[in-house]
Amino acid sequence: MSGVKRKFWILTGEGIECEREAFRFFTLPAFEAEAEYLPVPALLGGRLRLKDLAKAGDWIFLPGGFSFADHYGSGKLLAFELARIGFLKEALAAGVNLMGVCNGFQVLVETKLFGPDLRLLHNRRDGRGLGFINRWVECRAGGSLADKPLRLSVRHGEGRLAGKWSPETQPFLHYCDAEFSNGSQDDVAGLVTRHHSSKVVGLMPHPEVSARKVDDPDALPTETFPQFRPAFYAPESDGVTLVKALLEDTL
Repeated sequence: MSGVKRKFWILTGEGIECEREAFRFFTLPAFEAEAEYLPVPALLGGRLRLKDLAKAGDWIFLPGGFSFADHYGSGKLLAFELARIGFLKEALAAGVNLMGVCNGFQVLVETKLFGPDLRLLHNRRDGRGLGFINRWVECRAGGSLADKPLRLSVRHGEGRLAGKWSPETQPFLHYCDAEFSNGSQDDVAGLVTRHHSSKVVGLMPHPEVSARKVDDPDALPTETFPQFRPAFYAPESDGVTLVKALLEDTL
């Protein structure tokens, strides 16, 4: 990036989880980026203003987790509160990019950024409810990653994409695991769109959980000798590879 560092603002508080994983992820050398927490209570209380912090080209990251305990549906209450203070609208007007993972993706869907008719519903397959899913699955992307299978972590109870996304929105990630399906339309796992000069990315799998190859429970054979194990701690995991391609517009 020629010495210019990206800046990631990571939402935290109000029950949000995975913010520490996100901080660790975006401060890996591979991203040449800086990261800073952005507390939701301070935003909602007016003690922090986005216009005083983020600038055009920065990224706001909405982590996974159970914001406000999700009593009214995944992402609904946080989406309502952020819309109430005009947070996402202000970000898009300023040219700030958005990325939401899992619950963060649900927030972006609830605020209609991928289209007014899109929803994320309870996982289902063959008419059966699947409940909460916590496992690693194989996915595929396009562009520069078209020939590379990706293994990512999924942890969601409401991850099934249903309805229609806007014409400006494009899928960039699909599930392609013979042993996994949550019923998502066309097996779509991630969407990307643009609003003015801002890029908006949403995906259900957790790339930030896959910060290193060793984070995948199947990456390290149990019979691997200790002296060979450090090689599996290399930062170029599938999660890093996917997000770098998103940032560089090569998907």
